[in-house]
Amino acid sequence: KKVIATIQDVFSSNSHINYRNLTLYHNILSDIDSKNSDSKKELVTAQDKLGNLKKELEKIPKDPNIKFLINLESTTKNPKVHEVLDQLNTKWTKTYESVNKNLDSVNNWVALVAINGINTQDLLKTSDSLSRDNWKKMLVSTSKSSQNGTAKLDSKSMRRGFAIQAQGEKKILNYYSNKYSGNIVWKPLFFIILIGSWIFYNIQKMKRHGLDLSKSKQFSFLPQSWFWLPIVIVLSFIHLIDIHAPWTYLLFIQIVLALIISKFIWKDKSGHKITYFILGLIGLLILSVVVGNSHINYGYQYIVLFFSLVQLLLLVCIFKNRKQLIQLPRLSTFAISVGITLSTIAIVLCLFDKLQLALMLNNAAMVAVLQIISLSILKQMIVELLLLQLVSSRLKVGILRDIDSNIINKSLKLPAFFIVLWLWLTMLISNLNFYDGLETAISNLITTTIKIGSFSFSIAGILLFFIIIWVAHLIQQYIGFFFGDVGIDEDEEFKKQRSRMLATKLIVICIGYLLAIAASGLPMDKITIVLGALSVGVGMGLQNIVNNFVSGIILIFDRPLQLGDTIEVKGYTGKVKEMGIRSSTLLTEDGGEVIIPNGDLLSNSIVNWTLSNNQKRENLEFKLRT
Repeated sequence: KKVIATIQDVFSSNSHINYRNLTLYHNILSDIDSKNSDSKKELVTAQDKLGNLKKELEKIPKDPNIKFLINLESTTKNPKVHEVLDQLNTKWTKTYESVNKNLDSVNNWVALVAINGINTQDLLKTSDSLSRDNWKKMLVSTSKSSQNGTAKLDSKSMRRGFAIQAQGEKKILNYYSNKYSGNIVWKPLFFIILIGSWIFYNIQKMKRHGLDLSKSKQFSFLPQSWFWLPIVIVLSFIHLIDIHAPWTYLLFIQIVLALIISKFIWKDKSGHKITYFILGLIGLLILSVVVGNSHINYGYQYIVLFFSLVQLLLLVCIFKNRKQLIQLPRLSTFAISVGITLSTIAIVLCLFDKLQLALMLNNAAMVAVLQIISLSILKQMIVELLLLQLVSSRLKVGILRDIDSNIINKSLKLPAFFIVLWLWLTMLISNLNFYDGLETAISNLITTTIKIGSFSFSIAGILLFFIIIWVAHLIQQYIGFFFGDVGIDEDEEFKKQRSRMLATKLIVICIGYLLAIAASGLPMDKITIVLGALSVGVGMGLQNIVNNFVSGIILIFDRPLQLGDTIEVKGYTGKVKEMGIRSSTLLTEDGGEVIIPNGDLLSNSIVNWTLSNNQKRENLEFKLRT
């Protein structure tokens, strides 16, 4: 009821409401409406039960046995009869009063729920109306908008409207923080502690083996302040937990994240200049938000124009000094260019007095640039964390040789690009107020059921199927880092680790395919038909593929050969470089890579020179002159 009253005050304050806050209000009202409907059902059920109970209680005095006792009381002098009737009367009276009291209470709650339901529905309609009108108001010049809507209000009334809106946002933020404390406090804190514990454990393991991170050239962020890394990682993904969180909260997260990143960039002497520009952009963002939510009677257009020009200058300076963002050079260049473009459009809008739209573009541009800087540093942090895990796993089996971090950089290049692009675009689209409309359009498109004969499916199910399979292959590709494998070791101790790693990869792939089938919603009876058709295909021409697949599984668990073994098979001699599900790769002494189907490895005789030890007898021929 308090939240509804707060939103009513905000909507009636005659002040401009941020589109993000409108979306938040709409979501809160939808949540209240849903819970209101559930409460109404429960209260109506309780109302019916209490009503039936009241009717049953009213029938008791008319019961023949009770009437007989009452008549007996008037004709007998037995004190026990009087005592029993007094007890029954007392209990009946208390019960009847209690039922009436509870029924009155439930009726009051039903009335309150009904009133809240009506108010909520009215506010939802108002919210939808304000959302539709928001873009129209942005496209109208600020001076005309003031003349059409708020010219009759004096400055005192306008300030009062903004004060009501600010107070309303504060109450809504408190409501959101209390209601969704798990999303904004406990979940992030849990992941920060989890990742921090993992980092601390691996660092301590390295110290026990006499390795110092500060002396390694491959670690630049971990030696500085490793406890900041889990905070940066969690804060970078936190907006995905709830994209409709209060704008103030998300903005605060981005500013904190940018300040932490600035600290890391400042440690490098070449990063001092870009750090100044980043801090200037953070300060300008804060001032822009304050100005956007303030009522200034004179010079408002010139203030916004001045901010836009300063912002464009800062973004151009950051663009010129973007060499610091070497982890994502192309994406960083693109993102900063988008920020500069938005800022330029905002300046043009200021000249035409479209100030609200200009402020929205300015804020979106600044957040977009700050976020891409944070994500660029985040990628390097993830590389260092994987390298830390790789070194720690190798220490476990006694391998102390250095590892080239370029191995991880190359393997992470493509997935890191897509993940960073996804995070950046999600925030940008949300800040430009396109997220809800785009989400609805895409959701309607991919969730529509498509029927082909008796078979029905949706694009969402197909996408989910391939996404889960892609993620499963991605996990099995990088799972070697957690076993300490980089594919170049010959150590006898590491062969056992690689065998476990191959078995783990097989399990991950199998689970991934099963989850993909289950999550896609594909009907199992149709899958059974497809498998039946495949079985016919196996009998006709897929024997070799199935044979190689099954042979690969047998090789992984039976382990007649392992990664790094020197073997002879089918006239080829070399080291086993890779073992896959379908085939294995043999590296010959000449540097050639021979791909051998697993079925051939299992069906042919193999000479394994390093199965139990690394010893091999060599024949040396020489002549003695007499």
